[in-house]
Amino acid sequence: MSIDVTNSDLEAARQALDQLRFEHLLAIRELLTPDQRQQFLDQRQQRRDHPQPS
Repeated sequence: MSIDVTNSDLEAARQALDQLRFEHLLAIRELLTPDQRQQFLDQRQQRRDHPQPS
């Protein structure tokens, strides 16, 4: 079995994933009230500041 993945393939996949994440975040924001949006942002920041060990 051979894996023929180039750097450009990986970069293209990362960019596609980043775009999907961004679109998902925008879709979530459209559904939330301003208070809910702030809670969501606070929770995201807390996860960044204190990641769970895996």
